Amino acid sequence: MKINENIILFSIFLFTLIVKIFLLPYTHIVDCDAVSRIFISQQWYENPYWITNGVWLPFHFYLNGFALWIYNDRGVTPALLNILLSCLSIFPFYHFVKKEFQS
Repeated sequence: MKINENIILFSIFLFTLIVKIFLLPYTHIVDCDAVSRIFISQQWYENPYWITNGVWLPFHFYLNGFALWIYNDRGVTPALLNILLSCLSIFPFYHFVKKEFQS
């Protein structure tokens, strides 16, 4: 009996998502760079503008700013966005590895 690989892949995604959300209260944000990036993202979402200079690339600020627009909590929202994107990355990674190493 062969189980569909899409079901297995989605199960891995769901399991990883649940575990990461369960462990969310035990994380700590102590990096001053992370805090300053969130403040810049919040400033961007309150007053959108094209970011033309800076140390970090602007897509990060746009993405976090959009997430903060949906749910305005500087502590939880960036962590949830990070969790979601890291769990979603399993799909392209799986298909890349399958394509490269399938005989």
